[in-house]
Order: sequence, then C-alpha cells, then structure tokens
Amino acid sequence: MPQTLVDEANGLIAKRRNKAVDLESELWGQPVEKYTGMVSKDSQARLALIASYPEELANKYELSYAAGLWSGSLVADLLWYVDGTPTSRPSDYCAPSWSWVSVTGAVTCVPSSELIDTSYVTIKEIHTNLLNQDISTGAVVGGYVRLHGCLIEIPRPTFFNIRGHHVAGYFYPDDPNDITERRYFCLPVQRQLTPRGPWLCGLLLHKMEYHWGVEYRRVGLFRCIQGDSLHVLGQKVRGKADSTFYSYETYLETGIDGNPKPAEITII
Repeated sequence: MPQTLVDEANGLIAKRRNKAVDLESELWGQPVEKYTGMVSKDSQARLALIASYPEELANKYELSYAAGLWSGSLVADLLWYVDGTPTSRPSDYCAPSWSWVSVTGAVTCVPSSELIDTSYVTIKEIHTNLLNQDISTGAVVGGYVRLHGCLIEIPRPTFFNIRGHHVAGYFYPDDPNDITERRYFCLPVQRQLTPRGPWLCGLLLHKMEYHWGVEYRRVGLFRCIQGDSLHVLGQKVRGKADSTFYSYETYLETGIDGNPKPAEITII
C-alpha cells in the first residue's frame, strides 16, 4: 500500500478518536476515488489493485469488508456515484449493484464527514458470496443488502448529471444505458451538509418482481436540495406550476397523506 495512504489512515484514526470522522468510510473513500480512475474497465482488476489496503485495514482495525464497502459504515458507503464519466456494467457478474465494483470508470464518494447524523435507512443484513471463502476482501459471486427504508415511486428521469433552473435535483446514473424502465424508486439515505445547505442523498432503484418475492437493483444516486421534489427528479419543472408536488422535506418528515411507511427492501 502506498505510504501516503498509510499516513492518511493514521491521521484519520486520531480524528476518529475525537469522533470527527467515520473510520471505515473516510479511510476508504479517497483510495477508491483515486484508483477507480486509474485502472482498466475490468472491475475485478481495479479491486485487485487495492486488495492489500482493505485487508490491512480489516486486520489492523477489526473491520468487516463487504464487496468493496465496509459493513460498519455501509449507510455512508452506499453513497458513491459516477459524476459524468462514461461507465457501464460489465456483462459478467462482478459485484452486487450497490457496490462501486459493479461499474467501470471513476467513482466519487460522498464524504462521510459531510453527512448529517440522521439516516433514513436501517441496515438489517449484509451478505456476500465469496469466490474464495478464505479471502474476505477478495472477489464475490453474489450478495445482497437488506434494509428498512421508504421508497418513493417516480417516472424515469430524463436529465442526467445536470441541474438548471428548470431541472429538479441531480441524478447520477451508474450506467446511462440501464435507464430504460418507465418507473423507478427513490430510496432516501442520508442528508449531506454543504455550503449551499443540506442536500438529500439516496439511491435510485429498479424493482424486479418474481413469483417468490421482490428485489431491487441499484441504477444510480440522486441528490436534492431543500425544496426539490423527488417526484419530478431529473425532470423539467415550471416553478409554481409544479407546486402540487411536495418537497422531499415535507414528504419524509411532516407526515402527509400517502407518506411512505418504512418497508423491508432487498438490494442485490
């Protein structure tokens, strides 16, 4: 592992003692951003490049690793996104959709130090199927995360990675070619405190129905500033003409008619 990352890790450990940062997420976000932009489109090759780093962290600080993320900080770690860089999902399975390993190209992680404590999801179970059971930080052949959260159904976003006076929120698709369904679901995760004020961050999910139940697959990340409505995410809006749509704050926190109730959600 590069010495600079070791130095960064030791500095963050000291801050963690003062509860200034979340250990797993802050130690991991920077190398993920750095190395996903440097390596080939082979996701497993990217994972292998930094494989020694999570192994060292897991052993030294007794952390639990899950397909490129950390189980102890999974809520924050779910908030990675592709900020306009051309990406795709490999045809061969390499990771669950909630992991950055499942896409090619560079990813950006929302800094956990900017996240407001209140979370809109509760992690219930994390499971990964390892290719080699003796290597906990190695390749995976399957996995899921089960959580409690609120789903808000929306029409397919039209505008990607763009926000203007007439576009609601930001939507970052993991792979633009995946956005083909008519309806999707927003899963609010956590708020991010920025100089412009708090933003709501969350996942956009595709619902998959089977005879035995329902699962969801991640297709991207959204960010909405105060006053934005999730119901028109990635759509053109006309100011007061769209006042029939509730802002996300009202929808999640006030308790209006039709306010979604927390449900158990499985993301693969």
